[in-house]
Amino acid sequence: MTLSIAVEPFDAAAAKTITDNLVAFNRAKADRPEPQKFLVLLRDDVRNVRGGINAALHYDVLYIDDLFIEESFRGQNHGTELLRLAEQEGRKRGARLVWLDTYSWQARPFYEKQGYEVFGELPYQNGTHRRYFMKKAL
Repeated sequence: MTLSIAVEPFDAAAAKTITDNLVAFNRAKADRPEPQKFLVLLRDDVRNVRGGINAALHYDVLYIDDLFIEESFRGQNHGTELLRLAEQEGRKRGARLVWLDTYSWQARPFYEKQGYEVFGELPYQNGTHRRYFMKKAL
């Protein structure tokens, strides 16, 4: 058998093969459980989603994947409440720590007000922008 290595355009099936094999390896080595995914949603009175959080518990660590609120609903403490409920749900599911990431043009001060601290950062565009990795004990 001859193997080759090359840069190729993105292919969803090939990417899935890589991910599936890595997940299987991790499960075999570290008894990695399936992530417990959940949503915390901000809805209007006709049930349209106006914001929310995508979250997942990995082992005993909660990951806040995305937090978004439509512009017209910002500044009304909805973000604080969404985050509080996500953290509460994480605790119920056994989380002892929560982490997330945010960019320099996004919400670092908001997360710091909620008790998060930066544990790492990456510069983008020669330092014009930064990506902050933040955590909080639950």
